[in-house]
Amino acid sequence: MSHFKERSERNCLNCNAVVQGRFCHICGQENIVTKESVWHLVSHFFQDITHFDGKFFSTLRYLIFKPGFLSREYMMGRRNSYLNPIRMYVFTSAFFFLFFFKFVSKNDHGDEALPRSQRVEKLKKAIKGLRDQQAPPGDTVMQQAMVTAIGKLEKQLSMEETGAKDKEIKDSLRQQKRIREVDSALANNEIGKKKGLKVGFTGQRFTTVTAYDTVQALLPEDKQDHGLRRLFIRKGIDIGEKASGDNESFGNLLLNKFLHTLPQLFFLSLPVFTFLLWLLYKRHRQYFYANHAIFSIHLYCATFIMSFFYILIGKIIPDSATIIGGIINIAFTLTMFIYQYKCMRHFYLQRRAKTILKFIILNFVSTIVIAILALIFLTISLWQV
Repeated sequence: MSHFKERSERNCLNCNAVVQGRFCHICGQENIVTKESVWHLVSHFFQDITHFDGKFFSTLRYLIFKPGFLSREYMMGRRNSYLNPIRMYVFTSAFFFLFFFKFVSKNDHGDEALPRSQRVEKLKKAIKGLRDQQAPPGDTVMQQAMVTAIGKLEKQLSMEETGAKDKEIKDSLRQQKRIREVDSALANNEIGKKKGLKVGFTGQRFTTVTAYDTVQALLPEDKQDHGLRRLFIRKGIDIGEKASGDNESFGNLLLNKFLHTLPQLFFLSLPVFTFLLWLLYKRHRQYFYANHAIFSIHLYCATFIMSFFYILIGKIIPDSATIIGGIINIAFTLTMFIYQYKCMRHFYLQRRAKTILKFIILNFVSTIVIAILALIFLTISLWQV
């Protein structure tokens, strides 16, 4: 309750109902004078902040040290003294993943604004891939496109190497000589015997996206790849190019992409986890689906908080202390299992044997579901690499 002056009029300014007391019984608005000073605004702001903090920390204490208590309180209708479960999930998950991405996940800057040396290396790799390329026998259109593509890429390479990006560079004598050699090879059907171009074999296996895009742009419209075929081919070449260049860097990039999908993975697993609880306790009609959802939200919030302290302790302990690290890992795993068991025991109020059996079933099925979701998100991450 604020300390502002109460209005003498008894009509609510928000819903116009007759006010009995200081607060409207219809909408809950406080019946106070509308004129406020700057001091009133500042004091009101700090009152709201301290009120939120008080609720949050008291709720946090019950969440961690009394497993299942908050969920049962919510189901029994005693809710005003505690922080709303949805707000708590948003706050704890946001705080945890901000911390997680800061100290665990690596930054991903991508390939934007590559240095000139890297652009030169990519062009050299594309040219080499085209020179080692296999072309279908008798397909002179593809052969000519590949040869012309090599000429274009060599011209871009020359521009990068000399630094002349804003003006046209005339074809060098080396390029003109190469074109004459290619024309002669095409006329005699001997392409591939010179300059490393291989003709007389089936299939095209481009090693770089740059080479593939350059050749595709030079082909006639009816011979170009279109739609999903072009999309999947480009992505396959791109993944192969990154993986063959540096396996460790590619693995780190893929892992980083996958780690950034964890918030979505946890969010999608929440209704699935709730559904599993609903199936396990379907015979107990006093528990509605919403009750299981609140229980799941509180359990997830506790998981975020405990994981935060687990990662924080891991950052403090030096890497050389492997024995201590192993003990902490075991202690964290056991703590999470014991906490979940106590939550189920105190919320659903069943015997130990039944609770343990349902605890095992729940974790077994949940592990399978999370593994499937992780595989789906890993595939999406691979596509985004």
